Amino acid sequence: LLRLADDDHLLVLSLHHLVADGWSIGVLLREIELLYPPLARGAAPSLPPLPARYADFCAAQARFREPGAGALDLAFWREALDGAPRTLALPADRPAPAQRSHAGDSEALLLDAATSEALKALGSRASATPFMTRLTLFGLTLRDLTGEADLVIGSASSGRVDGDHEGLIGCFFNKVPLRLRLDPGLSFSACLERVREATLRAFEHDLLPFPLLAEALDPGARGRHPLFQVAYAAQEESWDALSLPGLRGEPVF
Repeated sequence: LLRLADDDHLLVLSLHHLVADGWSIGVLLREIELLYPPLARGAAPSLPPLPARYADFCAAQARFREPGAGALDLAFWREALDGAPRTLALPADRPAPAQRSHAGDSEALLLDAATSEALKALGSRASATPFMTRLTLFGLTLRDLTGEADLVIGSASSGRVDGDHEGLIGCFFNKVPLRLRLDPGLSFSACLERVREATLRAFEHDLLPFPLLAEALDPGARGRHPLFQVAYAAQEESWDALSLPGLRGEPVF
C-alpha cells in the first residue's frame, strides 16, 4: 500500500495469470466491497461459503486426459478445422527471424461513444453480440490485408460453465480457434451471420483444454502458435469505482 498523500493511496496487487483471469478481477473487487465495511468498523469480515472449489475445476480438466474423454468435442474440432490454413501471410516490412523473440509493440485506438453505440445497434439488429460484431470487422480487416477469406482467429472462453464458478477467483479461461469463412462478395450482414454461427458453435465445445486440442490437430507446429497465428481478445466486463465507507476507490490497470 503506497501513500501518495494524506488522502491518496495506491494499493498494488500483482498476480500471475495462473492465479487469476480477467473475470476474477471483478470478483475480487466485489469481495473487497463486502469485506472492507466490517473491517473499518473493527468487526470480523465474512463471505458466503463458496459453492465450488477451483480444485474441482482443475480435476475436471485433468479428466480430459483419460482415454476417450472429450471425444465428442474433439470430433467437432476435427470437422470444424478440417483443411483450415495453419499460417496467415500478414504483410510485414521484413522477413520473420529464424529465432523467435518476444520483442513487440502496441498501438492504441479508442472508439468514441457514438461509434461504439452504433456498433452495438448494428449487432443487435442481427441478434449478434458486440464481440461478434467487432470480430467480424477484425476478420474482414485481416481478409483485406492478406487476401485470405478462410481465417482461423484465436479467442478465449471464460471457462465458467455454470453459476458455481462465476464467483470463484482462478484461471478458468481456455483458448478457442474460431474458423471464419468471409468470402468476397458477401455483404457485411452475411459475414456477421457467419461469424455469429461459427462463434456459437465453437463456444459449445470450449471446455476441451487447448493444449490437448493442439496436440491432436497440429502436433507439428514449430516456431509458430498451433492452430492460429492471430488472436482476438475482448474483456466485456467493466469495473466501476469502489464504493467504500470513508473513501473512494478506482481500479487502475
